[in-house]
Formats: sequence, structure tokens, C-alpha cells
Amino acid sequence: MKMLTASALVLTLFATPALAGESLCNWHDQERVLASLAGDFAGDLSVQIEAETVSTTKAFEGDRATLTAEGVLSDAFLGDLVRDPIALTLGAPLYDVDAVDDLLWTAETEWIADAVSMTPCGPEALPQLSGAFVGGEGLEGRVTLIPYFTDKIVMIFEIDYSGEWGLSEITGTALMEPAPKD
Repeated sequence: MKMLTASALVLTLFATPALAGESLCNWHDQERVLASLAGDFAGDLSVQIEAETVSTTKAFEGDRATLTAEGVLSDAFLGDLVRDPIALTLGAPLYDVDAVDDLLWTAETEWIADAVSMTPCGPEALPQLSGAFVGGEGLEGRVTLIPYFTDKIVMIFEIDYSGEWGLSEITGTALMEPAPKD
């Protein structure tokens, strides 16, 4: 009986996907969080646009981002809208699990929830690095990084863009992972 139990344990350990990154549950020190995350990241981005005359979701493959130890985010997609890098700070959580799930559903990236489901806590217990930005006339928004693990960061942005066409609400989500070395 003990042999069967030990065999089952070994099979379970090998069948469970290995996590390379460290969980950031209950990390509340901005310097520590940024030091552990600083680097280059890549991921596929999904953007959902809602306006009076348009409702569409579009995927963008290969978004690239850099996060510095000082909390400065440069993102390829957002860089097309906002010319300057975005300063992020660690603050009170903006998103709980229901809000994250709603945004992932809105942007048609529900699979991201599965990719970070091994975390021992929800987004409200994770550090959330956030920064507001303005990009050109009528465009303003906020980007938030929720690092579930040091190698799996959920990026969320919400943008309001108004012009002669009216108000467009833009929601983007991505799972950012360390960028492959070239």
C-alpha cells in the first residue's frame, strides 16, 4: 500500500506543471517588487473597443514591454498611443478577482485566468503596479500590471478616447512573460 501511495505521489509531482517564477502574494514593498520584475517582457495582447458605432476585439501578437527597477514601463502597443514611458507605482489594489475576470472576458482572453490559476492568492493580495497616462488630445487611461508570478504578469489597460466620433472605451489585456533572448 505504501508503494502505491509513493508511486501516486511521484506521478502527481511529474504531472503538475512546474512553475519557474516565484509567487508575489502579499508582497507590499515597491522596491522589492520592481527589483524582482525589472526586465523585458513579451506577450500577445487583446484589445476590445466599444464606441457608439463600433464594437470589436482585436488580437495583437508579440507585444513587447520593458519595466525598469525604477517603475518605468515602456510598452510597444501603448507607445503608439502614448509617446512617453509610463511611471508605475505600487498602491492599493484596483482590481479584485471578479474585476480581473470581467476584463479578461471583455477582451476575450479568459485563457489568461487558467495560465495564472496556480497562484496561491487572488489579485487583491498581489502587488498592483499602476500608472495613469495621457496621449494626445482626448486620450487618457491607466495601465496596471498584476504580477501573479515573477514570470507571469497580467497587464490591463483601460483607455477613454474621445473625439468627433464620440467616446471610445478601449480595454486591453495581456499575459506578459520574460521576453526570449535574441
